Amino acid sequence: MINPAALLREVLFLAPSVIGGSLLAAFLMERGVLNKLRPLAAPFVKLSGLGPEAAAAFITAFFDVRSANALLVTLHREGRLSRREMYLASLMNAFPAAVRHWDSMLPPLLALLGLWGALYFACFLLVGLAQTLLFALLSRLLVAGSGRVSAVVVGGGGGLNALKRALRRAVKILATSAAALAVVELAASLGLFGVLNSYVKSAMSAFPLSAEELGVAVASMVNYAAGAAAAAALINAGLLDGWRAVKAMLLGSAFSFVTALRAILPYYVGVFGPRDGPLLMAISTSVRTALILALVWI
Repeated sequence: MINPAALLREVLFLAPSVIGGSLLAAFLMERGVLNKLRPLAAPFVKLSGLGPEAAAAFITAFFDVRSANALLVTLHREGRLSRREMYLASLMNAFPAAVRHWDSMLPPLLALLGLWGALYFACFLLVGLAQTLLFALLSRLLVAGSGRVSAVVVGGGGGLNALKRALRRAVKILATSAAALAVVELAASLGLFGVLNSYVKSAMSAFPLSAEELGVAVASMVNYAAGAAAAAALINAGLLDGWRAVKAMLLGSAFSFVTALRAILPYYVGVFGPRDGPLLMAISTSVRTALILALVWI
């Protein structure tokens, strides 16, 4: 059943990143940093037909994805974005979210796999870019926006008020995340995640993979570093070539949402709420999985 002490530890673990990210986003907006960085967002936002609010979230996502999505939720609740625009703008953040992982992913990948690790990270970025472009084009078809990338400072009311709003937003995210974490822990205690994990592993065994590739894929489901370590050992032993190892890691990452579900579901529910969070998670995860599988079979 639910362990209150463990639940409290998880919420306390989330608190620094949620509060820090919210304060960072408020600081960047109040200081006009996002305006200076708006050329980064211009091609994507112009393609999407969305307005400056989407540009603000897109740029913020390079610094902190949770804060970018929380910003979109705030703009939606203020009536500055429709629900459809909020969905599309959030799904467009896939590329900056992928770039944001460079500091945690690249060092172990390069250390373990060298150039093959760099290739895997390039594929990781390519999937994020493809998802961003896909939803930008979809937005162009579904949303009649201005396509302008003008000033992206939102909110207003001075620095102190901005910080207060950011703190209130962070507290609400933490409270909703705590409720979602409790539900997830209850599901885990009932063994639901273990059953789902076993089904996915059985499904992966149906792919035309060697035993070595399957081992790398399963390890990558758990963690990209675990997959890279397994791949490096097999490459060094001459049992697997680099490209097959990269493809096996990509296949594992396509199904990594199963092992990450305990973390990503509370994240989406915490930021977007119990109505929009699960749906956005399902859309993002499904599209990402489909894009990776397409890349693997090219």
